[in-house]
Amino acid sequence: PAAPGAREVGAFLAAAAGASASVAEWFARLMARLCGDLGLVLLDPLAPGWREEAEEFWARVLADPVRVEEGLAAGAERLRQAGYPVAFPPGEHAWLFLRVPDGRPGLLWRDGAFSSRRGDRVHDPDELLRLARGGEAELSPGAALRPALRDWLLPTLAHVAGPGEAAYLAQLPELYALLGVGRPLYHPRLSLTLVAPEEAAALEGLGLRPADLLGGERALREALARAGEMAVEEAFAAARQALAAEHARLVQRLAAAGADVSDLAEGNLGRILAQLDYLEAKARQRWRRRPEAAAVVRLRERLMPGGQPQEKVLNVVPWLCRAGWGLAEGLLRAPLTGVHQVAMWEE
Repeated sequence: PAAPGAREVGAFLAAAAGASASVAEWFARLMARLCGDLGLVLLDPLAPGWREEAEEFWARVLADPVRVEEGLAAGAERLRQAGYPVAFPPGEHAWLFLRVPDGRPGLLWRDGAFSSRRGDRVHDPDELLRLARGGEAELSPGAALRPALRDWLLPTLAHVAGPGEAAYLAQLPELYALLGVGRPLYHPRLSLTLVAPEEAAALEGLGLRPADLLGGERALREALARAGEMAVEEAFAAARQALAAEHARLVQRLAAAGADVSDLAEGNLGRILAQLDYLEAKARQRWRRRPEAAAVVRLRERLMPGGQPQEKVLNVVPWLCRAGWGLAEGLLRAPLTGVHQVAMWEE
């Protein structure tokens, strides 16, 4: 965007890309620019030497793959009993991948061997170790096994995790214990919504707060109602009530006149109300074209793009272009409270 920091940030990104041999290296340069003075250390898991460092871990896993399945099953049962969803259903999740020249198939542990879902690749544990040690293939962990491998290679005190990570990490304590890997503490990562100055001014003009637009569709409807859409909703609610009452009286009169249509009444009323639903949807669309309604919808899209939190959708670069590197430096020192925060910044 045409913004105060765009030239400086854009020049850095272009220079970093030109100096990088891969996307991973470009990403590392950006992260070092953002977080280097905080002591961040970056590790490329594909760098030479790490495969050899992981050999002992793979030997431990493949000596008894049943332990991995048992660990995942125990974690799944604990979550089910507590009423939580299970990320890795036992027997259905490929926790081991085999990187070979023609692809990276996921392997399931079935009947004492590893096989692809289609069954066109079958390997016993000893064969996989031999392929990996001989350099003919590379063992790669799936999502369920990757945290244990990481924490075995780099013993970790605490892991700052997003909500998606936390959901599947909750299934892994038993797996860690069975593999003899130390498990870190978990802490929720920073979660926030950024509000630009012009967005803050627009919200104030509509009598809304950022929190009013950060919920689901219900929150959006309530915000629009505050801006005036409630009148449309109330008009159609009254019309439905009046139509239903008049329809019931009509059916009663017809029955009294000897033309009983009560067996058709429910379906007929449903079709009438369906037309009213259609008209209401069109009326809402037209109402939302009004400036105040369009402003609410536009602000909602900025604060929750596509109905999702900003942090799941938006890239950091446009924000850096608008607010400069100082924005990131301030946010990196924000407290990790575990509660979603709203951050307003001034240009």
